Amino acid sequence: MSDQEAREPKTVIRSIRIPESLSRSIQKEADKEGTTFNARVSAILSRHFEWEVKAQEFGYISIPKAQFRLLLEEIGDEALVKFGREIVPGEWRETAEFWFGDSSTEAVLDYFKLRARNNSPHFTMKSEGGGGTVITVRHDFGPRWSIVLKSAFQEFVKQAYHVEPQVSSGESVVTVRFKVASQNQHYY
Repeated sequence: MSDQEAREPKTVIRSIRIPESLSRSIQKEADKEGTTFNARVSAILSRHFEWEVKAQEFGYISIPKAQFRLLLEEIGDEALVKFGREIVPGEWRETAEFWFGDSSTEAVLDYFKLRARNNSPHFTMKSEGGGGTVITVRHDFGPRWSIVLKSAFQEFVKQAYHVEPQVSSGESVVTVRFKVASQNQHYY
């Protein structure tokens, strides 16, 4: 078996009946994304099983962005920082434990990537030379949410890697930079 064959998941052929209107909607999305009908259906099913089922089991709720932003506006800066520092990193570990059966730093990072693939906010993680890492989160919840994320990532990096990160934040983007010597990498 070649390396390419080992990386590609095995597929099966299934024949299903769906309403014509649903088929048109899926095809329209596939065309818009520049992909095939089959790829779009596979992405929809993957999202359902990778994210939606687990999110429902874990207790995630849906709230309109406008309502969430209004709630954030009513909370003082100090409380937002405390929430980010004391609550969010623990939630990330618990979520990783629930999803993957593992609350290590790598599992938390895998949770971020899974969330980015299946939901917002947009998350990227890049390696830089000399053990550097850059994490960027783009969201659309406003500058108050950036306060929470900035505090959460500062605490996450301190706990996980025992280094002080450089964190910058704006209206909708939080960027975290840190360098870790390989022997400094720790787990929760």
